[in-house]
This record gives sequence, C-alpha cells and structure tokens, in this order.
Amino acid sequence: MKYLIKVKYTTGDSGGSHETTDYLEYEWDKLDYAEASLDRIKGHIDWYRANQYSFSRDEVVKPSYVDDSYDTSLWLFADDGSQFQYNVFWLGIFERPIEIGIELKTNFRSYSF
Repeated sequence: MKYLIKVKYTTGDSGGSHETTDYLEYEWDKLDYAEASLDRIKGHIDWYRANQYSFSRDEVVKPSYVDDSYDTSLWLFADDGSQFQYNVFWLGIFERPIEIGIELKTNFRSYSF
C-alpha cells in the first residue's frame, strides 16, 4: 500500500480566494514515516502561525526540522528513515491551511477530458 499526505487549503490572489486540495509529491510505503511527516507538518503550521502573529519572533522557538534559511521549508521522513527537504505550498501570502491528513493511494482506473 502507498500512503499520501493530503492538504486542503485556501489560495487565491488580491481579487479573491478559494479552497483547493493537493497532495505532497512523495508517496510513503510505511505508515509510521507518513504519520511522523504529518506530525512535522502540523508542528510546522503551528509554529508558522505563532511566529507570524508574534510581536517578538525571538519568543517563538523554531522547530529543529524547519529549514534555517526558509520558513516555508521543512524536513520530512522518507521510507528508509532518512530525511528530505520539502518546500510547502500551503503557506504564503494568499495560502492558509485548512486540513491535513493521510490517505491510501488508490490505483483505480480513471480518465479526465
């Protein structure tokens, strides 16, 4: 089985916003590593929100798995236990996360036109 991390978020521009859902490009074979990565994403979102609205950014401790150079980049787990850097798409000027979760990848046939 393959596991995917799904992110529901708002995006848009100065003219308006809308909700959308996307998946991380990485697929996990091991649920434990997918869950550990999901926990890091949640922690990153919590930190980002606290940091964004803090009067003193020094008071908000950056998690060790957030990149030192970019606040929108973090380290997730691969299936072999190593870590890989991931640049998030759900945080930005117009992007705000709504929900994150793990789903099973289905291999049903489909066509789009």
